Amino acid sequence: MIDETIEQARATRTDFAQQSSTLAGINLRMQSVINTMPGINNLIGMIKSRRRRDAIIMGLVIGVCLILLLTYVF
Repeated sequence: MIDETIEQARATRTDFAQQSSTLAGINLRMQSVINTMPGINNLIGMIKSRRRRDAIIMGLVIGVCLILLLTYVF
């Protein structure tokens, strides 16, 4: 029973190693595409900044709503 568990753990480790190498290859390809087309890097930066701004706005809205709700309750 212990041997089966060890064998499953080894198989899982092998699968994780394979997935890691696949993801590293994908990351390398994405980096090469970004380096060949500088406009894409600009676009990705703009998307990240918009996401960050939207997250801040949502946090502020939720915070204001909570303050108003607590004020109403008390």
